[in-house]
Amino acid sequence: MRELVEMNYLMTEPVVLDDSALTELIGPIARTSYEEGIRHAFDAARESASANAGANRSAASAA
Repeated sequence: MRELVEMNYLMTEPVVLDDSALTELIGPIARTSYEEGIRHAFDAARESASANAGANRSAASAA
């Protein structure tokens, strides 16, 4: 409960984030649309599932 009181300002006051120092250090950051990001996440999950299924089949046939 004490933590809620301590962190209450995050819920009651706007939080402004500034990435100018990071951009200065590493250069501009490419933006990815939500649609593209979700597509990449699903593609990675499918690849991982396919790789795991292949490994499981190999292990089952070896046993």
